[in-house]
Amino acid sequence: MQMESLNSDQMASKAQQIWAMLDDMAENDPAAYQKFIDQQMKEGRDNMTLPEPHMCVLVTMCTKPPKKLYINFCSWKRVPEPKSPQDPVPVTGIPITHEESQEGSFALTSVAFNPQVLEEYGRNAKNPVDGDTLIQLALDYIEAQCNVKVHRTYTVLSKDILFKGDFDHVRLQFKNVFKRKEPSSGEGREQEDVLGSIDTENLLHQILNISGSQKISDKKTVNSVLQKNKDKKLIEEIKDIKLTTPKYSLETVNMRTEKHLVLKVELCNVNSVSQCELDISEDDVFLLVPGLYELKVKLPNCINDESAKAKFCKKTSTLTVTMPFKY
Repeated sequence: MQMESLNSDQMASKAQQIWAMLDDMAENDPAAYQKFIDQQMKEGRDNMTLPEPHMCVLVTMCTKPPKKLYINFCSWKRVPEPKSPQDPVPVTGIPITHEESQEGSFALTSVAFNPQVLEEYGRNAKNPVDGDTLIQLALDYIEAQCNVKVHRTYTVLSKDILFKGDFDHVRLQFKNVFKRKEPSSGEGREQEDVLGSIDTENLLHQILNISGSQKISDKKTVNSVLQKNKDKKLIEEIKDIKLTTPKYSLETVNMRTEKHLVLKVELCNVNSVSQCELDISEDDVFLLVPGLYELKVKLPNCINDESAKAKFCKKTSTLTVTMPFKY
């Protein structure tokens, strides 16, 4: 998956375009705006999911003496699908570690693919050739990333052994992979590290598609919106700024036959929802307005985070989050 590489000025321009269009959508088409927010929240939840074990493959490293290498194949929604059958298959992995057991020493590593890729080409692949192709792809990736050589014959362990090692540690290692600032990449390779810059073009297309026939999709209107916002300072380096906990209220409200938690947050000096970063889970809410506010609220009841809704009122600078109880 190739993503556009942008410099800081280009990123600022893209950000300005996205924020302006979101503001316009929120004002002129609240329904489309809510649909976009719901879609982004779902994608955000997918990004927060953890890798799950799919199968474990045993190969032999070309070392003296030879050493067993166990490879955990993981399913992870954070790894994107190939954009088309002709595009490379995205894959990411963690470094090889060396372990000791009663049977002797062995090596261990893990790779992650999108769940749809593993469903089609993984353990239960309808065509054995497809399953072999996926494993050989993983071996190519491991050799390139870890600077090792492995024999290309392998054994897929039984369904009773989906992974080797401490899987909580494996998940932590994958989480750390996404913190790296400069992922490795190489043109012409059949695999790649999935880390990259934000796909701003895709985000813009989502906004336009959700807006449908609204004027925001008209190029002249988009340009006028950008012209209206051209003087806004969109990127600012913030140093040693202490974030404030905003005033908020949390109450239980009966709506029809369901109980809801309603969180209201006062955000003075906030003019747009685009300034807010909101993360809702079953038992807490985290809100960040870079440079201004930070709020984490522990919820007294578990809520259905997939049905939670957020609305920002410009007139009162109040963010309202409505969350149905989870039964």
